[in-house]
Amino acid sequence: MQRHLSLLIILAALEAGTGNGADHRPAPSILDFSLGEREGDIVKKLGPSEHLSAGTGYRTLDYLLGPEERSDEDYDWTFYFERPSGALVSVTRNFAKPASVAALLKGDGVRSHTYDAGPHASLEALSLTLPGDRVLVAVGLSKTNDACSQLVLMRRAALPRFYPWIAKDLP
Repeated sequence: MQRHLSLLIILAALEAGTGNGADHRPAPSILDFSLGEREGDIVKKLGPSEHLSAGTGYRTLDYLLGPEERSDEDYDWTFYFERPSGALVSVTRNFAKPASVAALLKGDGVRSHTYDAGPHASLEALSLTLPGDRVLVAVGLSKTNDACSQLVLMRRAALPRFYPWIAKDLP
């Protein structure tokens, strides 16, 4: 009896240590996504999301994956779905600490973009057109070897709506 009780206590401690499981789920590569996934595919791959929001024409799933420490309002991953079609429009990867993304930005197709927000404000980004009507956008850097705090994988057709300053520079 005492042996069974000890085993139950150990199992309970292990279960309590897993929390919501967010820090134990492996973080995928952003390029693992084709943008052909449906919401059910994401949940099947990553489990239930930590946060869900919806509005007119959209629905998002937010995830905390990996060992990064973040505040309660920041999420490592956001999946943006159009409504009513349910099509996955974009996948956003936010890094708590800027990270190197040079390995993802390879090839002659990398383009540099600048959003001019006034005389003393601008935002830099790099983009790479990928197969399958996808564009990878690294926000906040001007050279591939710079650190990045946000990556966005987006359908090319959606770029003019979300990033018109990048869409206008693509062939």
